[in-house]
Amino acid sequence: MRHTLATCCLALLAALPADAQITGHVEAPELGVSFDLPAGWEAHENNGTWDVGNGEVAGAIMVTTHPHTGLGDLERDMLNVTSEDPGNRMERIGKAQHPRPGTVLMEFQGMLEWRPWHVLGIGSVSAQGGRGLSIMAIAPGTDMDPALREAALAIMHSTRYSTPVIPDLVTQWRQHLTGTRLTLISSYSSMPGTEGGIAGGVSSQRIIDLCPQGVYRAGGRADLTLSGAEASAWSASKDAEQGRWEVSATDPSAVQLVLRADNGGERTYRLEDRNGATYLNGERWFRTTADDGEHAPRCDP
Repeated sequence: MRHTLATCCLALLAALPADAQITGHVEAPELGVSFDLPAGWEAHENNGTWDVGNGEVAGAIMVTTHPHTGLGDLERDMLNVTSEDPGNRMERIGKAQHPRPGTVLMEFQGMLEWRPWHVLGIGSVSAQGGRGLSIMAIAPGTDMDPALREAALAIMHSTRYSTPVIPDLVTQWRQHLTGTRLTLISSYSSMPGTEGGIAGGVSSQRIIDLCPQGVYRAGGRADLTLSGAEASAWSASKDAEQGRWEVSATDPSAVQLVLRADNGGERTYRLEDRNGATYLNGERWFRTTADDGEHAPRCDP
């Protein structure tokens, strides 16, 4: 539930569609989770996240999954809402509650873009090996409409977990990517506009090592070169991160690579195979393995 509370709240209310179509029972077998929407409430689903609303009730509900398998880790993640920005700061009110086994409930109040908001956060973990579920009810002001609270609690009580059904395409991509290095190379150069002017170029390389243990290490390098008749300059920058990776289905015929950094960030890439070449979000990445010498992934403990 860490996904920057302010960002989640504002994005949810901005994105909640008027043409939401999902009602009643919601089932995601590939995630191993199901729940029921209360009567009068509708949802719009996007890549494993459901934005839930009722035109007669102020506020909205976001239902999404999280990677935590232990309740302690989940609670610590939910409490990670502090911010140095006084205009976007939430604080927990009251104590954490445990209304069901494997479930924690917390309430928060604070400011988002200098406006007061009230948040009810509910998280639960699965005992079936799949992802857990997060339910976040958000309302403007300092008080939450009882109908919004009741809807979030109803979704919580209806949540059921099962063993995730892994599509064949997910299995194929996991096998294809495990123990590999993905490399994206790009470059750009420009000629001087006038005689004696400045010419320049930028080259960059992005690397993702996808290790068998489910750990990834990513890094990149960008080089900038400027030159002219009387001056020249060169600079370089590097970055690095690590975390956990997985492949998940977005629909029966599409999958994505998910990178969850240890610092809490998350990135997703749409996966495609084009005549044996690997594409992430429409860009060609070169795939190398342990047999490729200096281009092999670094997966040492």
